[in-house]
Amino acid sequence: ALKERITTDYPKGATARSERLVSIGTVPELDKQEALLEAFGNEFPPQTDGDRSMLSNAYTILAGKVADEKNWDKFHAIAEHISAGQRASIFNNLAWDLAEKGEDVDQANRMAAMATEWARMDLIAPSGVLPAFLTREQWQSRREGMYANYSDTYAYVLDKSGNPQAAADMQAKAIALMDEAPAEFCDRHITYLQHANAPNLRHQLESYILNGQANSNMKDLFKQLYQAEDRSEMGAASYLAQMEQVAHAKKKQHLLQTMIDEPAPAFSLKNLKGETVTLGQMKGKVVILDFWATWCGPCKASFPGMQTTLDKYKDDQNVAFLFIDTWEKVDDKEQNATTFIQEKGYSFNVLMDNDNQVVSSFGVSGIPTKFILDKNGKIRFKSIGYSGNTDELVDELSIMIDIAKGQP
Repeated sequence: ALKERITTDYPKGATARSERLVSIGTVPELDKQEALLEAFGNEFPPQTDGDRSMLSNAYTILAGKVADEKNWDKFHAIAEHISAGQRASIFNNLAWDLAEKGEDVDQANRMAAMATEWARMDLIAPSGVLPAFLTREQWQSRREGMYANYSDTYAYVLDKSGNPQAAADMQAKAIALMDEAPAEFCDRHITYLQHANAPNLRHQLESYILNGQANSNMKDLFKQLYQAEDRSEMGAASYLAQMEQVAHAKKKQHLLQTMIDEPAPAFSLKNLKGETVTLGQMKGKVVILDFWATWCGPCKASFPGMQTTLDKYKDDQNVAFLFIDTWEKVDDKEQNATTFIQEKGYSFNVLMDNDNQVVSSFGVSGIPTKFILDKNGKIRFKSIGYSGNTDELVDELSIMIDIAKGQP
């Protein structure tokens, strides 16, 4: 009733405009929707960034519906009404989806190229203003990351289009933009080199293994190539082990430089068995705290690696793993977590941070976030996110745990 009064009293106000756009979005005929949006834009010319964003979002929804119908001429015409950055994001996502399905690859090429070019230009000459919550260096890094991700998509599309060498070159650019490219980026680079029969395939594989950027698929491929050239399965395994030792040493040296020394906030939480678990009970142990939620995709993707690491230390009484379920939005949080853990067969000690107090006390801004505490309850390492590489996760956590165990 209040909203109706507002729209009646202020027919050109923000609420009325928002309601009008919502109603336009419910019109089933897409041509009519487009005409209504055009009329809306003429009647209410955008005056502020908020106005422009609202109209851009409405066109984005319409563009998605038109894309579903594969009406590409109409799609691109509608996309012109969408803000450049948002349009590039849509093109990037749609290009990947089309290439993955093997559909409309020419369109995927067109969109991936446009998205990547926009990101390249935005890196050189930013289209927006420096966000208040970022430093210039962080803003630069964020734009580099976007350019890398869009280049990664373009490389994928190029390979699917039958141009693997161009894909490999584009993927190399994407990787060069990142401080530490995830293994999945490197894996795709190797795949494209393989498709192109590139002479530097084995050399590039060795480089990724030595830098700790190789997953199990890449290591298996290296052994195959080594055996094909040197005809020695034992030699392949031995050489791979030597390279892994080098990568391990590099990773350890890097992690030693990232060590912190902060007291961990005390907490007391119930686990899924109803037992009270406190940080004080863990004194004398190295503790791995993993903040997660059942709705968090990267959290769940990391869990096979977390289970592997837990199993590795299961007989070590001086190491404890605590998985803190937080930021849940369901009514029965305990049952929600229990069902998930049981269905997956994980042997995690899950603690319920139902009021989100513990996650706040640790200053967590995104999940998954892991803390490694030494035996005196001091935070020694903090790890945010998940790279997508199970082997890397297990190796990195193992190094952190072993370093923390050695602290006085």
